[in-house]
Amino acid sequence: KLYEMKAGIEFGLFNDCIMFMADFYKRYNKSLLLDIALAYSSGYGKAKENNGNLQNKGVELSITTRYIYTKDFSWTTDANIAFNRNKVISLGRGNTSITTGYSGGQNPTHITIVGRPAALYYGFVVEGIYTEDDFNPDGSCKIPAFPGAIPGNIKMKDVNGDGEITEVSDFDIIGSPYPDFTWGMSNTFLYKDWDLRIQMTGSVGGQLMN
Repeated sequence: KLYEMKAGIEFGLFNDCIMFMADFYKRYNKSLLLDIALAYSSGYGKAKENNGNLQNKGVELSITTRYIYTKDFSWTTDANIAFNRNKVISLGRGNTSITTGYSGGQNPTHITIVGRPAALYYGFVVEGIYTEDDFNPDGSCKIPAFPGAIPGNIKMKDVNGDGEITEVSDFDIIGSPYPDFTWGMSNTFLYKDWDLRIQMTGSVGGQLMN
C-alpha cells in the first residue's frame, strides 16, 4: 500500500520566460513483503508476510528558461535538482534487521535496519594496514586479526570486541548507495523543422561497492 502527501508551487517571470517549479513529497510504503522465520517444526524455514513500512521524502526543484523565441528559432533550457531520503519505519515482528545480497563467500553485502535507509552496504570496517609493530617476535599479533594475518594485510575493525576478526560477526555498516542529490539539465534548440537537444544528468554523493 502506498500513501502519499504532496505539495507544489509554480510561478513565472517576464511573461513566463523564466518558470520555477518546486514539489515536496512524503510517501509511506506500508505492508511491504518480508521474510519471517518459522519454527522448524512447521517444516519450513521462512514465510512471506506483509508487515514492513518504508518512508520516502524529498524535494524536487526545476527551472525553465526561454532565451530566444521567434518564428523560426527558439532556445530553451531546463534544469532540475532532486533530494530524496528514505527510512525504514518497521520490519515486522521484532523489527529484526535483514541482511541480503550475498557475495561469492556467501556473506551478506547489504543490511536493512529500522531507523536507517534500506539496504546499506555491510561488511568489514577497514582501519588500515598491519605493520611489523603489530606483531610479536613469534609472529603472533598484538591486536585482533584474522587467522594467518601478516604485515601488509588489510587491518579490520573488531566490531564486537571479542579479540578476533570474524566474518559477519565483525561486519558493520560501511556505506550508502544513495546520492545526496541528483540533477539534470537540457538545452533544446529549434530551427524551423529541425531540432537539437543536448542533455546532461548526474548524481552527487552515494558510494559504489567494489
